Amino acid sequence: SSAGELVSANQDFALLLNEGEVPTGMLLQNLVKPVSGPEAWWQPADGISQPRRVRLRKRSEELIWVEVRNRPLQSRPDCTLILIRDITEQVQAEQEAVKTKRLLDGIIDLNPTPIALGTRDGMCFRHNQALVDLIGLPPPPDLNVFEDPFLAKNGLTEKFATILDGETVIIPEIAYNLSDYMPDLPFK
Repeated sequence: SSAGELVSANQDFALLLNEGEVPTGMLLQNLVKPVSGPEAWWQPADGISQPRRVRLRKRSEELIWVEVRNRPLQSRPDCTLILIRDITEQVQAEQEAVKTKRLLDGIIDLNPTPIALGTRDGMCFRHNQALVDLIGLPPPPDLNVFEDPFLAKNGLTEKFATILDGETVIIPEIAYNLSDYMPDLPFK
């Protein structure tokens, strides 16, 4: 009901809450407490039935993340239809992805070795400050290492293809005039 009393639920709801039976007649706030989100998490926010994430604490003290969709029932205006989906694993995977990205960003950004990351088609999408310090400017956005005639002439195009196949290669030391590629460089 709109007051938070559980009128009816399916067995999946009982399983989600680790309850043996569907606990009808109980107040939702006695079954689960929100850790994040509104106290009356079962009610539509401002009458809008947009999905929202809520972190709940079960009576067993276990914390879960759920996606809640709800809307008032037309046949019973005092009741709200609530659809709940457990998204705990999804949220944990998203949190791990954010941690991993921060770690990789730190490894790249703080590395004293110049680093440029490229797409499978040869376009640079990420570089570190050490690379900018080395050449004086960031790599041009239109530089494609697979279409670069100088790199191809020095056998690097094949090396890059080998790297994309998952193999480790040793790239030979080469030297060339950067101003041929980047006319805006502060030095010639």
